[in-house]
Amino acid sequence: MIVTNEFVMLNLPKTGSSFARAAIKEIYEQRQSKKNVIIKALQRLMFKQFGYYSELILPNIKVAGIESPADQHGTFSQIPRNYLNREIVSIVRNPYSRFMSGYEFRHWEKYPHISKSLLDEHFPNFPNLSVDDYVRLNELRVIHGRLGGKIPKANVGDQTIQFIQMFFKNPRDVINNLTDEYLDSPDIFHDIADIHFLRQEQLVDDLALFLKRHGFSVAEVQYVREMKRVNVTKSYSPDRTRLWTKASIAYIKEKERMLFRILNNSGISYPDMEVVVENQANEST
Repeated sequence: MIVTNEFVMLNLPKTGSSFARAAIKEIYEQRQSKKNVIIKALQRLMFKQFGYYSELILPNIKVAGIESPADQHGTFSQIPRNYLNREIVSIVRNPYSRFMSGYEFRHWEKYPHISKSLLDEHFPNFPNLSVDDYVRLNELRVIHGRLGGKIPKANVGDQTIQFIQMFFKNPRDVINNLTDEYLDSPDIFHDIADIHFLRQEQLVDDLALFLKRHGFSVAEVQYVREMKRVNVTKSYSPDRTRLWTKASIAYIKEKERMLFRILNNSGISYPDMEVVVENQANEST
């Protein structure tokens, strides 16, 4: 996570957080480069007065039972108490496109978050996985990666579990008592922390406006608008829409339904992928 005087940024993977982090860090480093050595030292000692940013690398608490290195993807529950008076911001992405980007990015090939015995049992041709195989891998990752072998009582997907871990006030209690009734209830809106979400689909504009609201200069905001994208997942398919199957669409639509509800409540909505695929098929005929 990135901590500044004005806000704390939480980094949900595969949403464009690498771009946002790089932009913010570069702006603060440019500010510091304009100061002399004495002022630089004072900035580090007097955080609040001079506006020095900090990046916290924290233990990865989102994967249970398997050793996972500390990373930059700290959660709301890990924010040091003395920073909770600042605005909390993060980035979200269409759960459909995030799923497919994850499939093509293939981070799961190096970090499947399930044991080798399970991989051998369910995926004898690993890492050669179809999209439907990737659905099954996500289902196993919920049980054996996110929940440490515990079978959930709720019909829930990997992105939803990760979202609860990232942004809920008491994620452990919520996950331990997760039911379908809870996922479909209004209680979720009380249990999520107060987070300002930027949208990956228009991240440059959203981030620029957010920084402008927090007093960043015209030049700094313009720097964000002109900065090149970073860590972009290469698409191996000329059209990712054609990769979707009935099983993969149903998985996202049903098991990530709580995520869609929270995003809709925040004014962020996405089209049903089943409709998108159908419309594209009609256009091509």
